[in-house]
Amino acid sequence: MGNVNSSPADERFSETHLTSEFGESSGPLYTQYTCPQCRRALNFTRNDFENRGRHKTTNLPSECAADISLAALDLGLDQKAYLDWACPGCQLPARVYFSGWAGGRHGDGGIDLITVVEIR
Repeated sequence: MGNVNSSPADERFSETHLTSEFGESSGPLYTQYTCPQCRRALNFTRNDFENRGRHKTTNLPSECAADISLAALDLGLDQKAYLDWACPGCQLPARVYFSGWAGGRHGDGGIDLITVVEIR
């Protein structure tokens, strides 16, 4: 298994604050992850995080998921929601941890991306 590395989400994603707010404070509809290994770009929407990130399931092989989960424990992220994937370009295993929030006017809510953990 390769090295497990963590990075602030803003080093990999074009946007780290996705919101359903409208008006002056409206946020972007999607964010783009750029793989540090092959530079492939992947688009994610707020709904990807809200729908698929709720469950503590993984899209990675069990050994990779276990290694990333262990790193998350060390980083204090083990209780956070996450979404993971393997880069379609180079198969780099990656997981982003995030926090969801709700409140404000009209049932506004959103997602704040926190940390990306990858295995190189």
